[in-house]
Amino acid sequence: PEQLSTSPISGTKTLGGGNSKTFMVEFSDGSKGVFKLPLAKEWTEEVPVGGDIIREVAAYEVAKLVGMQDMVPVTTFRTVDGLPGVKGSQRGSLQAFVSGADPAKMVDDDAAFDGERDRRRAAVCDAMIGMLDRHNGNWMVRRSDGKLVLIDHGLSFPTTGYFRTRGFIKREEASLLTDEDRAPWRGTWPTIQAQLEAVGLDRKAVS
Repeated sequence: PEQLSTSPISGTKTLGGGNSKTFMVEFSDGSKGVFKLPLAKEWTEEVPVGGDIIREVAAYEVAKLVGMQDMVPVTTFRTVDGLPGVKGSQRGSLQAFVSGADPAKMVDDDAAFDGERDRRRAAVCDAMIGMLDRHNGNWMVRRSDGKLVLIDHGLSFPTTGYFRTRGFIKREEASLLTDEDRAPWRGTWPTIQAQLEAVGLDRKAVS
C-alpha cells in the first residue's frame, strides 16, 4: 500500500466499464494502478453513497488478515490530480493493476473457476464480506497459471443483515463449506473489526 500511496504518477487515462468513474494510473517506474472515484449516487440501499471506495480498501485489509492477499490486489486510498475530465484533486481507491490476466467472462467456465481450493476460498471470502456484486466481470484469471484474482469490492459489507450474491457462493451451494474452509477466519473477528473501523467503514456495516 505504501508504494501505491507515494509513487510518483506519470500519467492517467479513463477506463470504461463499471458503475464508478475509473482510471488507469501509470507510475514513473512503469507500474500501473486502477483508481476509482466514489459513486456519486446510490446504486443499492445496502451501500451508502461514497462508501464504495472504503469497501474497496476494506476488502483488501480483510484479505491480508485471513491470508488471501494472493487473491486480492493491494488496495489503498489516494488523492490524485489531473484526471481526464475531472476538476481538481480527487480522493479515491487505488488498486494495483493485475497484468497478464483476463476477466473471467473471457475464459471458459472451468478455467474461470480455477481449482477447487481457490474457488472455495473465494466463496468463503464473498460470504464473509457480504459481496453483493460478484459476477464474471468482477474477477480475473491470470494467464500464466490460471490464478484467480478478486476485484471490484465496492458493493460489499452491506449495512443490512441481508445480502444477495452470486458467482462463487452459488457454485458451492451443493457442497457446504467445511470447517477447514472457514479456519483462516476463525478467531480473527476482533482484529478484522478494528481494521474495518480504522479504514472508516460505517458502523452498521461493521456490525
